[in-house]
Amino acid sequence: MVEELYDTISLGVEFALADVHTIVVAKITSVNDKTISCVPVINRVVKGSSKQLPEFIEVPPVILQGGDSYIAEPISAGGYCLVLISERCYDAWYAGSDFVSPLEMRMHDYSDGFALCGVNPQATAITIPKKNRMMKGDTDHEGDLKLTGNITQEEGKTTLEECDVLNVLQYSQVKTGGKSGVSGSFRSDDGKTITVTNGIVTEIS
Repeated sequence: MVEELYDTISLGVEFALADVHTIVVAKITSVNDKTISCVPVINRVVKGSSKQLPEFIEVPPVILQGGDSYIAEPISAGGYCLVLISERCYDAWYAGSDFVSPLEMRMHDYSDGFALCGVNPQATAITIPKKNRMMKGDTDHEGDLKLTGNITQEEGKTTLEECDVLNVLQYSQVKTGGKSGVSGSFRSDDGKTITVTNGIVTEIS
């Protein structure tokens, strides 16, 4: 009798936990302006049969932000994400209301998820940087950096293979070949070649 009661309670708990969703690994299927759609990649087992879960649509992605600053990265279909399931229905909050009752009484439901993008299976996992710096770029750590504003470097050295100055270059001291001053040939907008030796224009042709 006790064993039967225990089995019945255990089965009830198991059924209840089956509908308590927490975090789901999903594959991104499409990207909208402010939401994504994705499909869970780990199937659900129902009576011994593997069943694929339906597509989650209009899932808000997690964007790192503080105050008026944020870091937003491109999201592409085919990538992976973690769908973090909210405890309660957040539809009212998402529509712009704070401190209100949930519109529906559902809990831990697939309808109330946020997408944390940037997870990978082992074959495509990004190597964790060993140096104390942030790595930016594609999976080979190559990419472009575009910004509006100033870059201030207090100490250290910046090494450039090639540098294009599109407007004004200002400097207090420049060394070329270990010597102070700029030396080299430069082409002006009107096609003339300007030769500079140790910071002095020596020829225009």
